[in-house]
Amino acid sequence: METYIYTLKLIPRLYEDDAWTSEEEACVNKHFLRLKNDFNQGIVLHAGRTQETKENGFGIVIFKSVDLAHAIEYMKEDPAVQKGLMVAECQPYRVAIH
Repeated sequence: METYIYTLKLIPRLYEDDAWTSEEEACVNKHFLRLKNDFNQGIVLHAGRTQETKENGFGIVIFKSVDLAHAIEYMKEDPAVQKGLMVAECQPYRVAIH
């Protein structure tokens, strides 16, 4: 298994708290629960986000996958990515200190 990272950025329409619909909030909750479950299974090593929530903010997910193609597929299966609430980019990641 190799280590990968994907970064997440909210779409601009969601920079403001009052712009969120209940459906979008439920989707982000599914996103969180998926990450939590995969962390418990040892797939996700680390996940989090900056405290900035507007254009400079972003989230990261560091995880294990067999190869880049599977890593990209994992990223695309993220509920927030699937629903178009967040845009994501995946790349190989090398852990320097653990």
